[in-house]
Amino acid sequence: TNDITNDPEVGNQWGLKPAPGLDMSNAWAIATGTAEVVVAVIDTGIQLDHPDLASNIWVNPGEIPNNNIDDDDNGYIDDVHGWDFWNEDNDPDDDGDDHYSGHGTHIAGIIGAVINNGIGVSGIAPNVRLMALKVHSADGRSYSNLIYKALEYAVSNGAQVSNNSYGGYQPSPQMENLIDAAARVGHVFVAGAGNEETNTDITPSYPASYKNNSIISVAAGDQSGQM
Repeated sequence: TNDITNDPEVGNQWGLKPAPGLDMSNAWAIATGTAEVVVAVIDTGIQLDHPDLASNIWVNPGEIPNNNIDDDDNGYIDDVHGWDFWNEDNDPDDDGDDHYSGHGTHIAGIIGAVINNGIGVSGIAPNVRLMALKVHSADGRSYSNLIYKALEYAVSNGAQVSNNSYGGYQPSPQMENLIDAAARVGHVFVAGAGNEETNTDITPSYPASYKNNSIISVAAGDQSGQM
């Protein structure tokens, strides 16, 4: 990977290398994402001024910043880069504490950190735009209704993909219905499969385990390819 980009930390990104990594040199020869693809990061927010992310942060084309008017009539005032559903304001910046610090920013970097800028890491799809949707508090708490609102926002405001790195073991008919509705307009729902190394066909983890073909359920492996 050191031969692919000039980002100083790319040598530590073993996940970009050939199997058990993603073999990104061959993948990038096919596609690197485009600015027309918007990925909603439903998480702790994103550090909007992060030097490796700032140029890839989504900008709402229908909103005029800081005029205190809902220009695009979507129910959210000055939602230029997304929305903070936890604090109910238009600043979805990441403000995690020591344990959860930067989780959404970390996820955003995996997805869409700028490549070949001589800073930090390389994102998997370095040309997409990142929509910041904050649903978690500084200490990692959230409520289901906030996640519902964030997914509705993502779909209605043009995000073709959402990343959902959260979960539990109790299904929610409302969440399942929202994912189904999102799928009908072509939205891809990426979800973490959980952190317990369990077979989710036997012990379902939600939202990853809802029965919808629009869901990409993602487990984690190590450098040897083990779960």
